[in-house]
Amino acid sequence: MENIKQFLILIFVFFLPFGQALTINIGFPLKISELALILFLLLSINFSKVTFYKWQLKYILLLCTILFFSFVSFVVNYFWEFDYSLALSNVRFVYPFDSILKIVYLFISFCGFFSIILNLNNHRVNNYINYIFAGAIVSLLYAWYLFFSNYLHLPEYLLPGMDLEPQRVSNGPIRCGTFKEGNYFGLFILIMVILSAYYKRFKSMFFFTISIITSFSTVGMISVFLFSSFYFIRSLYIRKKYYLILSSFVIIFSSIIFLLNTNNILRTMLVSKLVGNTEFENSNAESTYSKQERTESSITAFKLGLDNLVFGVGPSNYSLHYDQYYSRYKFKNKYFKPKKPVCNNVYMELFSEQGIVGLILFLFFLYLIISQAFRLEWCSFGVGNIFVLIYLFAFPSYSILFLWVYFAIIVSAFHINNNKQWMKIQR
Repeated sequence: MENIKQFLILIFVFFLPFGQALTINIGFPLKISELALILFLLLSINFSKVTFYKWQLKYILLLCTILFFSFVSFVVNYFWEFDYSLALSNVRFVYPFDSILKIVYLFISFCGFFSIILNLNNHRVNNYINYIFAGAIVSLLYAWYLFFSNYLHLPEYLLPGMDLEPQRVSNGPIRCGTFKEGNYFGLFILIMVILSAYYKRFKSMFFFTISIITSFSTVGMISVFLFSSFYFIRSLYIRKKYYLILSSFVIIFSSIIFLLNTNNILRTMLVSKLVGNTEFENSNAESTYSKQERTESSITAFKLGLDNLVFGVGPSNYSLHYDQYYSRYKFKNKYFKPKKPVCNNVYMELFSEQGIVGLILFLFFLYLIISQAFRLEWCSFGVGNIFVLIYLFAFPSYSILFLWVYFAIIVSAFHINNNKQWMKIQR
């Protein structure tokens, strides 16, 4: 039985990057990683044999509190009567199924976190990490295939579960890889670059760094290149290779300038989105809209949170109140016409949907994670987590399974390292 459970955990971590590809559509994409995790939990149902350490209980209690408050927020808002009509058409399913599904996804994400911290020990760490890297490499190789298929005019064979019209950049290459959107793909690649730095897998780090190009994610490309450049230059500084540091600066900036001057798509993603025309009404540029939409959705969420300060409006209910609070334009641009508006800012999403209490609970969890990350290894996990936290300002959801597995790896690595130090002292 234990061998079967460990096999399921390995399947779970291997298929983490397959967020849209190789999924089963049952109204929503059911992922192989989620199926493996559910089977693992069913086989581990006898909790009387599970031994918890104090540090594990701390996280279990905190995440259970977050989950419980999400449920309370859902119940309060389900029976609450607002003085305006809710936009019931702005939902993916039938109200209130979106809220229930959000809580279920949050529960699955927390179960993924618990499964890692309860099973990742000094004897299993290499095996787990090997499978995570293997799954990531397979996913990115497929992303490169999609990338070159467009430029070389080759057939694009989509994996089962992917949209018939996957997300593209300027009608060019597919930018989402095995995910639903390039933004998700970019965050996953950033996490893999950070893990590569910590586990000293520098060939993988280089491969992941250049692979961020296939996501065409603005915040992803900036985060990955800045973190990788920092880590590389710091390693040269430690070795006192000062001439190589200067050469690296010249090569990096020359390469960036060359790519921006020769590639219109990259110039659009990296320049126009950041400093392009901010007058949306006078521009049809996809990049301009993307930047303005993220800004306006965050402002809308902030206003919504201020009017529902304690409980928010309920998990995944931002879209129900969107029409009431969104004052400028309502997705009339030809590039984006989502059925369900979302807030592309995790912090504002939490503030609007679960109020100040939900936001504080999540921020406290992040504080625990980043404090342990800096104590574990500041130049990889520490600095890397700063980029992850910044990334969440332009990310639409915090109930993403691979994000919680990443947090669990940090926590587990911290305590594995502490145990090693304690054993050295005892000797």
